[in-house]
Amino acid sequence: MSKRAQDIRIPATDGFELAASLYEPPDATASAPLVIVNSGTGIKRGYYGSFAAFLAEQGCPVVTYDYRGIGDSGPVKLSGFRAHMREWGEKDLAGVIEWASGRFPGRALAAVGHSAGGQIVGLADNNSKLGALLFVAAQSGYWRLWPSPSRYRLSLIWFVAVPVLTGVFGYLPGWAGTGASLPAGVAREWAEWCRREGYLVGGANSARRAGFSRLRVPILSYSLADDTYAPRVAVESLLELYTGGAKTLRHVEPAEVSAKTIGHFGFFKSRFRNTLWREAAEWLLSQGRAGQPAT
Repeated sequence: MSKRAQDIRIPATDGFELAASLYEPPDATASAPLVIVNSGTGIKRGYYGSFAAFLAEQGCPVVTYDYRGIGDSGPVKLSGFRAHMREWGEKDLAGVIEWASGRFPGRALAAVGHSAGGQIVGLADNNSKLGALLFVAAQSGYWRLWPSPSRYRLSLIWFVAVPVLTGVFGYLPGWAGTGASLPAGVAREWAEWCRREGYLVGGANSARRAGFSRLRVPILSYSLADDTYAPRVAVESLLELYTGGAKTLRHVEPAEVSAKTIGHFGFFKSRFRNTLWREAAEWLLSQGRAGQPAT
């Protein structure tokens, strides 16, 4: 972790303490937004440390954090630990937004959402405090959005593997392909969303659409051409939920950034410091200058 990172604890809105890291720039630029980094499912906050340190070098304070049940925000034993994926947005992200607006009053707020980190923004009831959103491989997880034969492999995961494994172990083991192990409630709710058309706003959860549509902020969403976890159509499907602001879809071919591969996780590798990272930082800084301070 960068020497500029300070490990802290941030309360979720229900009081649950989240492990977090704060990257404060040596010379903070007054117009630079504070950037909240929302992790992908099962990814610990340390994975984003180099990217966070880079943004801090550009003048942005940055906070990364672990959702409840993940990394340093998880218990020693996951079996029996109660958590749901919706709480990552409704309580965890909402708590980080509250903390950030209090810790840095008058500074614009922005969020970077990787994968599920872009999905949960619409679940935070205080998300209107965010002035800009930058998504990386943030997609709807509805299984039919994937091409054949991938969709059928995914259907086995959501319809069979998750219910069976969480029933046997009391949580979803990381070796099942999720990175970190997931609390059973998180994994089951995630699988339920992925089985349903509309994903997290499908069926009886359609009222959640309001949390996405009320955001009237600029969005830059990255889709990676070689990303099998987030095909372009799934990225576009999530982006459609954010109806209130100006949206830009940036579809990147690896050759554009002199890379053989990028994939679902590669964007945050330091080899993209002078390409994708710099482009993302310039966009975030431009939004900080244009946006209004958080209220």
